[in-house]
Amino acid sequence: MSSKLTIAAAVALLLGVAAWSALRPGAADSEAPAAATARLNAVPLTIGEWVGSESEINLKAMRVAEAEAYLSRTYRNRSEGYTVMILYGSPGGLGAHDPKTCYAGTGFDQRGASAQYPLPGGRGELWNARFEREKAERAALDVYWGWGTRGDWQAPDRPRLAFAGEGRIYKIYLQRAVAANAGAEPKPAGEFLGPFLDEVRIALAKPNG
Repeated sequence: MSSKLTIAAAVALLLGVAAWSALRPGAADSEAPAAATARLNAVPLTIGEWVGSESEINLKAMRVAEAEAYLSRTYRNRSEGYTVMILYGSPGGLGAHDPKTCYAGTGFDQRGASAQYPLPGGRGELWNARFEREKAERAALDVYWGWGTRGDWQAPDRPRLAFAGEGRIYKIYLQRAVAANAGAEPKPAGEFLGPFLDEVRIALAKPNG
């Protein structure tokens, strides 16, 4: 799948994150956006054999998504790559809905039901689904998403309710291009997800200062 198509899908997803008006729960203390940005920037660009690069971000899309801080990167090894996005903001804004509506904006339809994917090493779980585009440039994406606070990821049915007691949360998206053949199953994602999420947990759990 072309890099332009990957970026277009990511931007459409961001624009869809805030399609609903956000409620503003504030029972928990919220970290300043600058501090959250520093945490996300502390996630290393090189993780084992995976080498990351910063991805171009649409600042207007960030404002629409109500993201107060964000990370947007692509990590690659010799055979495949992951587009990674982590957003920081209110549970109302970031918990509005899943990517199904967002990806439809670039012609991708979800194939089958979303499934909860247990993360390696007891790191929590993410939602996982396959999205395919039949028209124009045929492509398929293996997509993971979830919500959390300090690197403990959850895949609740109603994230806005699940995190209603938090002032701010993180939302994570990961996607990789896979074979467009509907019968082809991608290899397990744990090879990347395990080491990457370990580094995210370390960065998000560091004390301020």
